[in-house]
Amino acid sequence: AYPPNAIKSENNYLNGLPDKDLFTYAMTKRMLFTGMKSFEQQYDMSYLYFIPNTLYGPDFDIEDSHFIFDLIKKICAAKYENKTPVTLWGSGDQRRELVYVDDAVKLILDSCDKINNKIINLGTGSELRIKDYAKIICDYVEYNYRDIEFDIDAFEGVKSKKLEPNLVAGACNYTSLEKGIKKTIEYYRNIKYGM
Repeated sequence: AYPPNAIKSENNYLNGLPDKDLFTYAMTKRMLFTGMKSFEQQYDMSYLYFIPNTLYGPDFDIEDSHFIFDLIKKICAAKYENKTPVTLWGSGDQRRELVYVDDAVKLILDSCDKINNKIINLGTGSELRIKDYAKIICDYVEYNYRDIEFDIDAFEGVKSKKLEPNLVAGACNYTSLEKGIKKTIEYYRNIKYGM
């Protein structure tokens, strides 16, 4: 819901139009926030409005196609089912930020009694390229990263979605990325392959 060229800090949330490819989705989120602000003004109701970056972790719906789950499924299919080639959309240079779901839940619950009437970005403050995430997954499942193909003609979305968690409450970085991805892969391999 942030404007594509703005720093994604909470005070920029409603400044400018969101990305055209995500417009309807983004405006729906903005309307939710506007409704919450209206309730605060009219009825003196408190709110917290959390904006998480991409949540990931075990217990995900294996039909989910968010990028990290898609990478895990494609690379595991190549490794364990010989479904090759692994083809990823775009150059792989687009950047994404991940927030481990347990960390997000902990932070949300910890914030409920401490903060009122705020927008809070839930982020780690760092992002990696899609190709970097693919390499981490390949290393863990022992699949040759060099066998991955990138379809540079395919839609790759916005270049970066990194949030700026300006509030101390928004820094979701309790679980290391490597540990979180490992747990996510292990969950998927168990569900899909009984490993």
